[in-house]
Amino acid sequence: MSAHLKTLTVIAPVYNEANIIADFYNALKKELLLEKEYNATILLVVDPGKDNTITVLKKLSANDARLQVITLSRRFGHQSSLIAGLDYANADAVVMLDADLQHPPEVIHDLLRGFEAGFDIVQTVRLKTENIGVLKNMSSRLYYFLINKLSDTPVRPAAADFRLMSRRLVDVIRTNFKERNMFLRGVIGWIGYRTKYVEFRAPNRSAGESKYTFIRLLRLGLAGVVAFSRKPLRLAFSFGLALFLFGIIGGLVLVVILPSWFSVLAALVAIIGGIQLLFLGVIGEYIGAVFDEVKARPLYLVDEKINF
Repeated sequence: MSAHLKTLTVIAPVYNEANIIADFYNALKKELLLEKEYNATILLVVDPGKDNTITVLKKLSANDARLQVITLSRRFGHQSSLIAGLDYANADAVVMLDADLQHPPEVIHDLLRGFEAGFDIVQTVRLKTENIGVLKNMSSRLYYFLINKLSDTPVRPAAADFRLMSRRLVDVIRTNFKERNMFLRGVIGWIGYRTKYVEFRAPNRSAGESKYTFIRLLRLGLAGVVAFSRKPLRLAFSFGLALFLFGIIGGLVLVVILPSWFSVLAALVAIIGGIQLLFLGVIGEYIGAVFDEVKARPLYLVDEKINF
């Protein structure tokens, strides 16, 4: 291999993808062979599941020294798997994508052209997902709407974790960001390096199912809001002040005009108590995030490495 070739590492988190991982690997390898100017390595980070994904990957990696596999000690989640990949990637350019073929490997060609044009971030934007359910589509739209309303760092709708990053950006994330609940989409947007957007259409899912259920998407969004915004806390203060004033005025009115209207008083107490509990939960999320940072546990633990 010529020494002047640029290096490229493609990172993909893998969780319960035994039925499709070989197809993904073959499609990815086919695409990377077309990029003659790059010495490419595939790095798959296995978040342990219940199927035989790791067995399939061991067979594939035995015949391909450029297929590297990291198996985590337990399931740490999608974001932690991506961060593990970044920690072990040492290339001029790093591409991250999902292993379910919803992120088409052929788009990597356009990402590399953006990198060669001088962009540190080449971010994909999904135009459409074939045969996506109405509920999934609505929850995705709601997710981006809420996070952009509440977060101080905007996240472009339909811009998921399918992107290219330069070595400079990867080094900044690896050395300067040690947050326990890392929200990569927010971190990358917050850094602010030159960004180019590439649009793509997600094909129909050929096997498996989405690992981001509505609950997991909600947790990811909550982590992003807590990590990048104090708006919920300010909102809690504003609501508290408004309710305090409303309680004083309403109490005076009830005492003067309707001294026996106990049902209204009970309703007011219930409403105010409910809102208080709601915002205690908001405050609890921030305290929990601080608690995680203070414990300073590792983001992931590696159980096995192959072809390193």
